[in-house]
Amino acid sequence: MTQTTVWWLAVSVIAFFILHSLLASVLVKQKLEQRSPFIVKYYRLLYNLLAVVLFLPFIIIMRFYSGPVLWSWAAPYSLLADGVAVCAILAFIWTLRGYDMLEFMGIRQLFSKDVSVYDQGAMHISTLHRFVRHPWYTLILIMLWTRNIHVAHLVIYSLASLYFVIGSRLEEKKLIVYYGDAYKQYMKQVPGLIPLPGHYINKQEAQRLIALASHKGQT
Repeated sequence: MTQTTVWWLAVSVIAFFILHSLLASVLVKQKLEQRSPFIVKYYRLLYNLLAVVLFLPFIIIMRFYSGPVLWSWAAPYSLLADGVAVCAILAFIWTLRGYDMLEFMGIRQLFSKDVSVYDQGAMHISTLHRFVRHPWYTLILIMLWTRNIHVAHLVIYSLASLYFVIGSRLEEKKLIVYYGDAYKQYMKQVPGLIPLPGHYINKQEAQRLIALASHKGQT
């Protein structure tokens, strides 16, 4: 993998993340709703399908054109890395039970009569959300960085890590609009991506914040 190829890969990954964020923004959705209101109910599904299609080339590159290895886990640490990755995968699967996956994928919206760009589900604080605000991002980062690192992996993983930091902050601006003071309190008590000792909330506090967010949504 030449230096020019690496730069083109980096530019492509950055372009993907920028496009991904723009299409997820309320502003873009508002413009779309104004011009083509009929497509709003299909937006989430199309958004997810487009993300998969556009990210597929990066998966192929990492699998078949990854370049020389830069870091490889040696035994017995390779077993430890694999074990941590498996735990992260299982934890990720476990978190899915707390979400409406049909809505997340955009399928439920297809059968809804009234769909708006402002639609947002109730504030959700699962067990892992009590320790970190973005457990999916955290778990994905663990899965990535516990693998052997080739040149292509380093480029994509590094930019993905940066995107998770920036993207989570952009996402939280929307969540503050949706959930108000409840989410602001939540941000003060729970770290974003890296769990910290003593910085978490118990189940009762989580329920209190959810109730507060629900009250905000009704006003």
